[in-house]
Amino acid sequence: LKESGAEVLGTIAIFSYGFPLATELFKSTGSPYYSLTNMSELLQKAEDFDYLKPEEQATILEWQKDPEQWRKTTS
Repeated sequence: LKESGAEVLGTIAIFSYGFPLATELFKSTGSPYYSLTNMSELLQKAEDFDYLKPEEQATILEWQKDPEQWRKTTS
């Protein structure tokens, strides 16, 4: 958008997975980034309602750190 001359005031998302690479890329744009909810909130609610076992939550957190590497090690 910036390349076409638009003034980008920020980015809004419904959900953020909280991937470290995406976080860094959004920071590098210099404009604010907001999401209505995120993986941390989702996992907290899942814990509150006993929806996930601790080992399932641990697996999700490992995947969140580096999905590509996680895929390689679990395939």
